Amino acid sequence: MKKMILGIVLFVSGFAGYLFVSMYSVLHPITINGISGIRGFLMKYELTYVYWSCIVLGLIGLVIMAIEAYKKKNN
Repeated sequence: MKKMILGIVLFVSGFAGYLFVSMYSVLHPITINGISGIRGFLMKYELTYVYWSCIVLGLIGLVIMAIEAYKKKNN
């Protein structure tokens, strides 16, 4: 049960970070050297590593939740 809670916390924090960066990039569009969209935004504000870290964090949490949800009980 404790691993499931860890997975939930990791997934929610990763998803929240991803969602925050994505929404902020939509609200504040940037064009840098002809590159626009989210890629231009990430390059301008140097958030590429944060963006990918949030994605990886969310995926790790999702994997932990899936493993714990489908683990067989040992009786």
